[in-house]
This record gives sequence, structure tokens and C-alpha cells, in this order.
Amino acid sequence: MMNTNLKIYLFCAAIIFAAWLIPPPAARAAAFALVDSRQATSSSATSVNKSFATNPSAGNLVVVAVSAYNQRPASVTDNQGNSYILASSVIVKSGASTPVYLNLYYAKSVASSGTFTITASTNGPANKLSMVIAAYSGADTSAPLDFVGADTSVSSTATTFTSQNVSSTTDGELYFGAMTDNGTEVVSTSSPWIELQSQNNSSSQSLYTVQRIENIATSTAAKWTVGTADQYAAIIATFKPAAPYRPVTFVQSVASTTLSAGQIVSSTSMTFPNNNVAGDLIVAWFEEDDTVPIVSISDSKGNTYAQAGAEVNSGSWKSVVYYAQNIAAGANTLTLTLNATTSAAFSFYALEYMGVSTSTAFDTSTGAFGTNGTPSSGNFTTAYHADLITGFISLVDANASPGAGFREVTYINGNLSEDRMTTLSGVYQAKMASCTCTWIVMGAAFKQSL
Repeated sequence: MMNTNLKIYLFCAAIIFAAWLIPPPAARAAAFALVDSRQATSSSATSVNKSFATNPSAGNLVVVAVSAYNQRPASVTDNQGNSYILASSVIVKSGASTPVYLNLYYAKSVASSGTFTITASTNGPANKLSMVIAAYSGADTSAPLDFVGADTSVSSTATTFTSQNVSSTTDGELYFGAMTDNGTEVVSTSSPWIELQSQNNSSSQSLYTVQRIENIATSTAAKWTVGTADQYAAIIATFKPAAPYRPVTFVQSVASTTLSAGQIVSSTSMTFPNNNVAGDLIVAWFEEDDTVPIVSISDSKGNTYAQAGAEVNSGSWKSVVYYAQNIAAGANTLTLTLNATTSAAFSFYALEYMGVSTSTAFDTSTGAFGTNGTPSSGNFTTAYHADLITGFISLVDANASPGAGFREVTYINGNLSEDRMTTLSGVYQAKMASCTCTWIVMGAAFKQSL
């Protein structure tokens, strides 16, 4: 909570210096997001088909992984008339009487109208035929494939399955990995890879797919860990986003605090060190040692602020989060107004982000307070695959540090703001490491611009 004047002075100086280093924003474009993924398998058949539950939109990218036991995959088609390009093909047990094949296809800038069904075919009946389909928004519509690599092992001693290592050339790329093996062993992957779909088909062959989306171009291989050594084949492909790409990015912050009780106020104001950028998101966080309600948050640019979920009130201490989307450009002063005067210590923070949705930014939020243990906002379920998750942590007589998977954004007077990006919808929470302290943790999720 509140400590000394020196911390606020040092914090403001650091923010002003950091703001000088922030480059002007580049033009924005849609980021990669998973639209839908499905899987299907068939026995003793020459084809297998599957429809998306959520149909791709026109212009989306569709990626298809096909694994077949004893027959080579021949083609992938759909009922929309799109053309599928073979990105890579690899064989397990090459030269044996029962080889297992793995092919990876993609269709760029697809046409889409109504139910979208994909069919994978072989030249003859396959003992097992498996397919995973995935659709993505935000891809380059003309030449999305960047790099592809494959690897195979006919050794039965391998317990770590990896594709060839590949390097992407642009920021914001989608990395898609597919692997097939010859058994039923337990297969797992680890962060930053996210399991997409899995097909475990008895003792003949199985198909596993993973994905990751990287804000910064990097070199990597798709990787799986298995419980039992086996033979395998793996493919990795990277796909370029629509250019130019601008990920969700923290821009700047500003803070206003009363460092000790006794300063009687009914409002407080603070000014961002740099001009705001049009279309950005402001997330504002208020914490006080009192229960005086907020009347409003406003700013000098006329932006509209909405509360991001319910406030957390312990009875003597509270915290609440507000946000303004699609903000106006220019110098900006924020003002927080209470419905009565207070002499309690309090803090008012604001963070600016670019790359967030300009129309429906807010996804979900939650918060909690407690004593000791592991400070956490509690679970909340995001509705979108690409979300910015912000966490706001206030402690009594303890030092805050970001939770696993989060990075520290600001830290002042014992209060911490943290953030992370997601690539799949699901259950998340703002958190930090365990402590012997009293705490309030707020978590709020905002949708990336798509």
C-alpha cells in the first residue's frame, strides 16, 4: 500500500524517461486468432471429412494436417471450391510394409459461405485416416506461408519428438505443428506451445497438433514429450500475418497518490507524460484505504470510461478498475471524482495500450481479497482467443511480484500492475507468488484488435 514520497518521485521520473524511448506507433493490422479447429478419423476408408462448428470468414487461412496408416494422403478439398497447397510431407517407417504418412496443407484467403466442410482423401483404403482442420483470421492473404520444416525418427528410443527448427522472418507469425506416431503413448506439450487437437488411434497411428503465436520473430521447433519411446514424424509451418502487424503493446502509464492519511480531497487529477494515440485503450485502476464511492472518471479529451466489472471491497479497503476504448489522440489529463471528501490514503493509476479492439474491448473481469496464501483474482473465463489480461495487485506490508506467465508493468508504493497475452480462450486469473500479507487482486481481460 502507501509508503514514502521518494517512491512516487522516482516512479514519475522513470515513466517520463521511458516515454521518451517509445517509438511512434506503426500502422495497425489484424492479429492472428484461431477461429475454430476440429478433428476427425476414419478406419479402412479412402476419405475422411469434417465441418467447422464456427465457419471461417472469407479471407481466412485454413490449415489441414492429415495422417494416414499404410496409404499416402492424395488431396484435400472443401465444399467451397478452395485450393489446398501441400506445405510438407513426411513418412514414418519409410520402406516398411506399413508406413505412416503425415501431410500438411493450407488454403489462403478462402472463400466461405455457409457450412464449411473439408475432405482428405487417399489413393486407397487406409487402415486409419486422421485429419485436423484449423481456421485463422489475421493471415497474409497473398503469400501466408513463411517457412516449413519436418523431421522423422525411425528409432524406437525417442521420447522427445521434435520437428525441424525453423526461423520466422516477421513479427506476429503463427507457428503450427503436427506430429504422427505409431502408438498409444501419452503425449504432452509445454508452454509456449498450446495443444490444438489430438487423435489417438489405438496402435496404428495418432495425430497431434499444436500452435503458438509469437509477437517477435523467433527460431523454434515444435516439440512433444511422450511417455513411451516410439517412431514419429513431425512438421512445423510458420504463417505470416497481414502486414503491417502491430501487437498489443503497453505504451505509457501515469499515477497519482496521497502517500499518507490526512490529505482531505474529493478528487485528484494526473496527466500522461506523452500524448495519447487515437484508438488506444486506457485502463484506470483506483485503490483506497476507505469505502468512499467513485462518482466518475473523466479526462480532458472527452473519452468515456466504463467500469470493468464489480469493485472489490473488504469493508475497509477497496479497489476498482475502469477503462476507455478507442480513445482520442492528444495530451490528456485524467480526473477521478469521489462523492465525498476523504482523508484516507489512496492511489489512482492509468495504463495506455495499443492494439486492443476499438469497439468491444472489454471481455471479462473478477477480483478478490484475502489474507496470506496465494493472492489471486479468482478464475475468469475469456470469450476470445487473443486477449490482453491485466492484473492489479495491492498488498499490505509486503512486496508484490508478478505471477507466473505475467510481466510487471508498473510498481509503486507496494502496488503492482501486470499483464500477459493469450492465444486461446479459456480460464485465467491474475495472481502473484504466495505471501504472508493482506491483499486485493483485480483481473480484467480486453480483446485484441482483430
